[in-house]
Amino acid sequence: SRYALSINSDQSIENSAMRDILFCCIAEYLVMLSDDTLHSKQVIKVQDLIKHYDSLLASGHEPETHALAALESVLYDFFLVR
Repeated sequence: SRYALSINSDQSIENSAMRDILFCCIAEYLVMLSDDTLHSKQVIKVQDLIKHYDSLLASGHEPETHALAALESVLYDFFLVR
């Protein structure tokens, strides 16, 4: 995964940083579920993912940490992987 996380026992990670990493990992996982070459059927459509991210953007959350960060996974997969 592009979002590897290493934690030393003496380091403390802020909740917001952990949330951002978790959010990106979940978005990347959803993109993987949208690819039917990884399993027998497509679990979620890319169009549905984009609709959900659009709803996130309209919800008032920080766009950089939520909608745009999640959309990065979709764009990466769509333009560079498929």
